[in-house]
Amino acid sequence: MHSISILMPVYNGARYLGEAVESVLAQTHADFELIAVDDGSTDSSLEILRRFALRDRRIRVISRPNTGIVGALTDAVALATGPLLARLDSDDIAAPDRLERQVAYLEANPDCVALGSGAWVIDSQGAVVDLIVPPASHAGIEAELLKGNGASLLHPSAVFRRDAFERIGGYDPSFCRAEDIDLYFRLLPEGRLANLLEPLIRYRQHTHSTNYTVRAEQKRLLRSILYREAGRRSLSPEGQTISVAPADLGVADRHRQWACTSCRHGTPSTALKHAFLGLVSSPTEHRSWSVLSYVCGRAWSRARRRPRSAAESPSPKP
Repeated sequence: MHSISILMPVYNGARYLGEAVESVLAQTHADFELIAVDDGSTDSSLEILRRFALRDRRIRVISRPNTGIVGALTDAVALATGPLLARLDSDDIAAPDRLERQVAYLEANPDCVALGSGAWVIDSQGAVVDLIVPPASHAGIEAELLKGNGASLLHPSAVFRRDAFERIGGYDPSFCRAEDIDLYFRLLPEGRLANLLEPLIRYRQHTHSTNYTVRAEQKRLLRSILYREAGRRSLSPEGQTISVAPADLGVADRHRQWACTSCRHGTPSTALKHAFLGLVSSPTEHRSWSVLSYVCGRAWSRARRRPRSAAESPSPKP
């Protein structure tokens, strides 16, 4: 039995899977097991997982037909031995002290039943494009959940107490694609939800990762959950808004957004990369040119403010 079980569903994740698993093996908190569920992948994901399992006995691999994320997670929980359940997706990266920090908090705060963290948002190449700073308090998380904001407790960063998770019946398959928000609402009466504000994972986003049909279904489920919760609280669901997640944005919009946020949280080269990609995706839109101009201006200003090296500095006057 380990102190914490990490649940990782995998579906055709070969491109990033090795990096995700390596980040688990690099944890400073070593008393864990990783339960990786290959959900009917057609790429080399299963082969990669089996190689890691041969290398480290803390890794347990399940291979089964594709059923979707809720089925994969449910099968992983059934095999888990730890009193804490942690999530990590197969394309994300955990900071080395992620488990150490979260386990320490939960040990010091027995009233907390679910704990998330901040996250660096990275693009398909691993470059930082944004920073998610979630609400720290239970009340703040609940308020954001009532807006449909799943980033209020980012699912791949979450750790749950297994006893509370099992008391509410775990994930509900009828809310697949909104399973995290449904789970959080059902956990609210069981204890406190919280976040560590430090970014303890690198949360990978892709410009083509979410199909619009899937997103429409997700929003339908979110509305159903919000109406349910509004009824429980005797609130009027009318006027409630569902946060517009990046998945609602087109490819050009996403690149333009990342170009601007990279100016604050990434590097000038990353900002310029996404500004140019936004322009290539939509060269006739004025916004594409405006964003490129803004990013170039920021990069120029930053370069001018950069301290010169001793070799570049003028010789002191006599």
